[in-house]
Amino acid sequence: MGLFFKSREYRSVEKDVKSANGNPAKISNARNRIDKAKLSNSERAELYEKLAEAPRYRNQRDNTKNPESTCNLTSMAMAFEGLGMDLGDSNKVQGEEKLYSDFYKRSRSRIDEGDRANFARSKGLKTNHLVTPSFTDAKAAENWFRKHILPRLELGSQATMGLKSGSLRHVVRLQWVEKKGLRIDDPYGKAVGKKGVFTYQKTNPKTRDTNGDQAGEGDDSFLDWSTVATVCKDRYVQLYDR
Repeated sequence: MGLFFKSREYRSVEKDVKSANGNPAKISNARNRIDKAKLSNSERAELYEKLAEAPRYRNQRDNTKNPESTCNLTSMAMAFEGLGMDLGDSNKVQGEEKLYSDFYKRSRSRIDEGDRANFARSKGLKTNHLVTPSFTDAKAAENWFRKHILPRLELGSQATMGLKSGSLRHVVRLQWVEKKGLRIDDPYGKAVGKKGVFTYQKTNPKTRDTNGDQAGEGDDSFLDWSTVATVCKDRYVQLYDR
């Protein structure tokens, strides 16, 4: 059969995964097919990794309210869409802005991660808040994320993650745990993490964009394990499931 053989059922589900980009209904359908298909654990994990790219990228800097500090709800919007949730995007109002309005009808502080976890639960999501340890080095960070986070992503969970660098406190969508580090979607811009240093190569534009993937540079950014050990220690990962 060969190393690269894929079953007919895998290839059938894969077609739905590939066609799901930016479409909550199709993401939901692809998730259902992955869950119900007769697949091996490795096949299921592989399809969820591919589907992790499907939610549209969102730029916090063109939000109408508090654009410099809505990384949290903008990242949650990407994660929620990754579960197939339709956030009601329109030509006038972005899904993350509707999420913002909904949040303040129910909660007090978007800065408080506990309030955000409770908000996710109020949306009907199963939510698990994990505090990251004080990583001693890159290998410790890698081991923790591989043990505690990757297995959940391979079963279809979505995640946001808190970062800290100097005075910066930030939240991003955690897309996947890869061999050499973490794949993230950063709503603020193109994050550059290398050997413990976290900076921005380019920040996102403030120009309004409501059509599909929003303009910006933070889609599919990457943090190597040395940087993860520095900026993710003593922070948290929030996991969401439907």
